[in-house]
Amino acid sequence: MRGYEHADDCDFLENPTGRNNGPGAPLPDRAPAEGNKEVRYAEPGPLNPPAAGGNGGNNGGPRNGGIQPAGNAPLHETTGLKTLLKNLRNRDDYPPENLWLDVPARGPAVRATDYFQKIAELTSETPAESATRAYWGYIHLTDDWSTGAEGKKKLWIYCDRIGSIFTIHMDYDVKNQLYESMGIESSSPLEGCHVIVEGVMKKGVKLSVAVTDISKIAFLPKR
Repeated sequence: MRGYEHADDCDFLENPTGRNNGPGAPLPDRAPAEGNKEVRYAEPGPLNPPAAGGNGGNNGGPRNGGIQPAGNAPLHETTGLKTLLKNLRNRDDYPPENLWLDVPARGPAVRATDYFQKIAELTSETPAESATRAYWGYIHLTDDWSTGAEGKKKLWIYCDRIGSIFTIHMDYDVKNQLYESMGIESSSPLEGCHVIVEGVMKKGVKLSVAVTDISKIAFLPKR
């Protein structure tokens, strides 16, 4: 991706071919300015939001719509779930061994390699968790289905393969908040996306994480 297509806290700023990337531009996660990076939460927005700013510039303004060149920008002390998911999906060497995160549910200085769990690596023998982790993977299937006499629909997200042992689920009120935040009317647009969800994994018929706060889940659109 070219530099001007990155979010302002994106960690993919090292590509020297990008228009706002100079050779040797820093990778924030590899060299944080002050130790740890704090995980930042925000409600999910549209999967494909319109691009902000422009690339042409005017009257001598920056060509990237106002984003500072990577070599001049400060190293970020916080990072969002969506940015973390982008790193996990696109960089084979992520997270580096020396990355530590401040996770509000667990405290400061959590080793990133302990915080992240790839859903595709879970098995039926994986024990339930007592610690909060960030589970991430590919969404193969979603399901809105009615439950109970009121016929209110929950959301179920099945990751990495149909019939997988891991699911993400939301009760109808939380699901409605998510849909409103993302501007969608059903779960269909989520199929084929990547997802990251922070929570404590439970074990029943399947391994699962329940979402009660939509700021603890983020999505990346289909490639």
